[in-house]
Parts: sequence; C-alpha cells; structure tokens
Amino acid sequence: MITHPLDRRTTPMAPLPERRATRWPLRRAVAAAAAFATVAGLALVPSSLPASADAGSVYGFGSAGDHGEPGAAVAEVAGIAAAPQGEGYLVATRDGGVHARGDASFHGSMHGTPLAQPVVGIAAHPTGDGYWMVARDGGIFSFGAAEFFGSTGAMRLNQPIVGMSPTPSGEGYWMVASDGGVFSFGDARFLGSMGHTALNSPVVGMATTPSGDGYWMVAADGGMFSFGDAVFRGSAADSPSADIVGMDVSPSGDGYWLATEHGGIFSFGDAGFYGSFGETRPQAPITGVAAQRTGDGYWLVTGKPEPAPDVHSASVDPRWDRLAECESGGNWSINTGNGYYGGLQFSLSSWRAVGGTGYPHQHSRLTQIEMGERLRAEQGWGAWPHCSRKLGYT
Repeated sequence: MITHPLDRRTTPMAPLPERRATRWPLRRAVAAAAAFATVAGLALVPSSLPASADAGSVYGFGSAGDHGEPGAAVAEVAGIAAAPQGEGYLVATRDGGVHARGDASFHGSMHGTPLAQPVVGIAAHPTGDGYWMVARDGGIFSFGAAEFFGSTGAMRLNQPIVGMSPTPSGEGYWMVASDGGVFSFGDARFLGSMGHTALNSPVVGMATTPSGDGYWMVAADGGMFSFGDAVFRGSAADSPSADIVGMDVSPSGDGYWLATEHGGIFSFGDAGFYGSFGETRPQAPITGVAAQRTGDGYWLVTGKPEPAPDVHSASVDPRWDRLAECESGGNWSINTGNGYYGGLQFSLSSWRAVGGTGYPHQHSRLTQIEMGERLRAEQGWGAWPHCSRKLGYT
C-alpha cells in the first residue's frame, strides 16, 4: 500500500451552468422499452415514469440497453459497474451479492458469507473477466481475473470507504474514503487526496482517467476534486436539489457525469446528456451510475425504497423515541444548522457511513431509526454519548 501526506490538491471551482444538464424525463426503462419518435431532430419521449421503483431497478438512457434487472427481492443495492465490453453491467448489493446482466460475466459473490462491514461498491476488471467489491471498512473481495492487491480491512480508518476504481491495466486499484482520503494498491499511484482538508460535504465516489495517471473525487454537494492528469470540467456545487451519489467518466476522459439520488444527471466536458428522471422522483433513491463504455448512454440503479408512511409502530424499540426526545425534542425533521440532523442528530458523515442518502432530516422517522440501528450495531449507544448516559442506555 502506498500512503503519502497531502502533497497535491485541488479545490472545487464554480459550477459551469452552460454544461450542466437540463433535467427532462427521457427514460428507456429496463422493465419495458419506451418507444419514441423523432421529429425535426428532436426526440419525443414519454413524459412520465412508473409509479414505483424497487431496490435494484435499473434505468437506461441513450443507447444503454435493456439487459434485465435484479428485481425487488434483492438486498439493498450498493452500486453498479458497466461491463468493459459495453453491453452489460454488474450490480452489487450490500450483503455481497452480485447480479450480472447483458454481456457482463458472473464470477462469484459473497452472498451468504457473513461480512464484517457491508459492501459499498463494485468495479469491473478492464478485461471484463472479473471484478472487485469493496466494503466500507476497505475490505476487498476479488473474483475472476481481478486480483487482490491489498486492502484497509485491518486498518483503523478515520472515515469509511465509499468507493473504488481500478487502474487501466487491472493490476491495481484506488479506494476513497468519505473524508477524501485515498488509498492506492498494486500499480495504482497516489496522486493526492483531500484527507487533511475540511470538506463541506462527504466524498461519495471516484473515477479514474483512461491513462491511469489521474482521478477525480465527487462530494455529495457536487464539489469536484481532480488530481494528476484528471482535468476539472465543472462541478454541481450548490446546484443539485438532491445529493450526488456517484459519477462516471467519458471514454476519452475529457468529461464526466454526476448522478443525484433523485435521478438527476449533470454532464460536463464531452460527456453527453441522454436524459434523467427530470421532475419525476423515483420512490427508491438512486445509488449509482454507470456509463456505457461507448459513452453513448448510462444506467442508473435504485437502492432501497423509503419505508411505508411514518407511523409509530409497536414493533419499533421505544428507546429510539426517548433518545430522539433527548437529542432533538422529538423533532424528526429538525435542521438547526449545527451540523447535526433529524431526530437522532446524525452527523452527515455518520449518516453516510451507514448507508443513508440525502440528509437525515429529509427522511421519515422509521428510516432514521433504521439508520440508528445500523450505527448502534457498530458503535453501541455510545454513538449518542450524552443522551445515552442520561437515559441509562448501555
């Protein structure tokens, strides 16, 4: 493993509105192809989307084709990666499952194997004959031609891993943490990080240049950080109405796409805009984006749907409501601007670390409690030190 102090950095620049994609509801659904006509060079497309989107639903735009989807029965989706051949994709779930569609090949998974931490991303080997999965503790799971070059699984990280990207040779990879820290393995060169810089919003993903001599990181607020020969083409800082959840790069490396949890797409450089969810919000949040290797389209994949309308169910541990009363006066939608959100006063980094999307206060009581259960499973009631002591939770 190569680790270095911060020696090269870039900072987010002002957004380039002329390159930001206009959001309009073009969609070619994976479940049913959407027919459209062309008049005077303009595509006439369906103006509405299905009323629901289950976990694992995949939506194709542009020339990204219909290859089927994992479906509603899968575990919560962690990410998606395009097959290098360009006609398929891999979908990974948080429990280590892998679903290969189109010409993407299945080489194994961790499904059924207890994991120390959930999977947060997947990356295809450049040959298409294998893939890696990465867990939030930096554990690496390699399959097929994808070799293991090291991990951070035994290290104590300042913040959890949120994504990875392989080198063009397939002989190494980078991992990025939510604080912008970068870890390089194999022939992946360390080219800088944001690990020692206070960020306005956590990093949520990364992508590598075609040369392997640079990489980008994107933060949840749309801020972009470029290193090595990765060229800054614009950012969505302060622009998205929903958090950015991932990115992918154009084949030339002269552009990139950013995707939001609500299905919005921002395109920069030579990355073409092929549509988005527009004003129609998917019921399940988008968790990842993967560009077709020809650069003529992209796929979006949904994660876990929001629970049913918020009710005070008897099945919910009553300690959560007492904790919320202590933390926030029982206000599940509170945002005072102090950096902590919702009834359980999550920090954004803690919320993201357990798989939360958006901001805690934007979600239902049940979702906040679900994320609270995940955090308690990892840190105990001590994640809320003052109130847990006050309430006698141990």
